[in-house]
Amino acid sequence: MSDINSDNWLEAMKSEIDSMGSNRICTLVDPPKGVKPIGCKWVYTRKLGANGEVTTFKAKLVAKSIRILLAIATCIAESIVIFCDNNGAIAQAKELRYHHRPKHILRRYHLLREMVSRGDVRIDRLSSAENTADPLTKPMSQIAHTQHLEKMGLRSMGDWL
Repeated sequence: MSDINSDNWLEAMKSEIDSMGSNRICTLVDPPKGVKPIGCKWVYTRKLGANGEVTTFKAKLVAKSIRILLAIATCIAESIVIFCDNNGAIAQAKELRYHHRPKHILRRYHLLREMVSRGDVRIDRLSSAENTADPLTKPMSQIAHTQHLEKMGLRSMGDWL
């Protein structure tokens, strides 16, 4: 690469790949036989504005267009877990049920059900007693409130003084 910042580009990519590996977000694999990886000839070029300043890097534009073309195919190895304390919402997300009252639900709201059926997302029940975010959504006893604050890592101002 002939760009004066090429070392910075390579270091940033290596750091990002290492980070994804250590966080177990993605695993780098070899391409299948007969598949040619996308070239990077112009990925490192910069898009300049009228005054000569860098407005955006081409890599950002390329990544955006590739995500659109691939329909945002994820590389997450395990299912994402969504915790919910509403049994009705969990049942509705897992399977479509007929209700005597008609529900006008747009197609885009069925996305969660599709993701659950594919195995991309898993919905687990979490009782209010275990839900760390509950103090932010509803009133509760002082003891329960204190326990939830400790789970979130929050302390009273009196502890700081």
